[in-house]
Amino acid sequence: MSVTFDPAPAHSAPLSVSFRPALDPAEFLPAGIPADRYRALALRAEDLRKLTVDFDERYQLSLDRVAAEQRLQRMVGHRSTGSFELPDSDARVAAVRQELANKTSEQARLAERDATRSAEWRSCATLLSSVSAWIRDGRPGNTVMQAIEVPSPRLLKSETAVAAIDRLRQQARALRAKLKQLENAPVPIALARARLREQLGAIARRGEINIDKLLTQAGGEIGFPSLQHITRVFNTAEPTAAAIGALPDVVGMLVAANLEAMTALLDKKIAAAADDARAMTPAEKDKQTAQIMAELFALEVDEGTLTVAAWRDGLPVGANEAINPAAFFALENIVAPPFNPSPGSSREHAWDVAGPRR
Repeated sequence: MSVTFDPAPAHSAPLSVSFRPALDPAEFLPAGIPADRYRALALRAEDLRKLTVDFDERYQLSLDRVAAEQRLQRMVGHRSTGSFELPDSDARVAAVRQELANKTSEQARLAERDATRSAEWRSCATLLSSVSAWIRDGRPGNTVMQAIEVPSPRLLKSETAVAAIDRLRQQARALRAKLKQLENAPVPIALARARLREQLGAIARRGEINIDKLLTQAGGEIGFPSLQHITRVFNTAEPTAAAIGALPDVVGMLVAANLEAMTALLDKKIAAAADDARAMTPAEKDKQTAQIMAELFALEVDEGTLTVAAWRDGLPVGANEAINPAAFFALENIVAPPFNPSPGSSREHAWDVAGPRR
């Protein structure tokens, strides 16, 4: 049985394949310090990758150790298993035992070295990946990157660059802890009570029962408030099926009927749970957050400067995965100017729109 294919059309167009080269993220950064820092980070990650233990080396060592184990078992095993049952005093057994011990020790040293170097490489590679993603699509929309002036970091007396980097990272961790505390800071009890009354008042107004029809119509009915609800429907052919309907606003009616009692009850709960010693208004929280963020940004700019310099000098400094990419690159995002600004309205067009004026 022969298999044939249909002939191609006589005038078929030739196939074309195009490849789009990968873009270097450094090309999207402002020239100078930002682009230089990205390339230094990429070079550092590549250098650390080359220092990791090659997989083939680890795999071959594992095979050699297993082979030594098998040879030893062949020598000392019982004759009934096809082995030679040599005594431990035999020189050949001693030589294979020593070989196995050497392979086992070498494998342990290799695993330890690989763990250390791989951890350093992964940390640097993670930072490289995160800043690349930030350059590509992590920045606010309608902004452009602009390099900022980078001051020379000040070292303490007799402080090395490595010690300064460690000090800056500790200070940055402390500032992040402060930001977390600010985020979780409660509001003052007075503000909480004001919000309570505002929200209960809105619910009570929503839950008012209307009796107008009882007074204006002979067969009038009480107008109970209702709310529209959307409920997911199960066991249907359509997985996203939903039912929409109005149900009596039970919560609104309860609050409207017991507004004072409910307000007093929740007032007591607020007083019991409030912590005015740590409380902050939203305005105070925003102000302190902005101050800490500015201080943190300045610290991380200095850290980025010292870190890149340490890498170029061959100092053992690891990458900080938590650093702000904008601070590492020493740049800021500013609102982009209009791509094609409007020239404004001509006098004639303004006359068409507004009409003549005296």
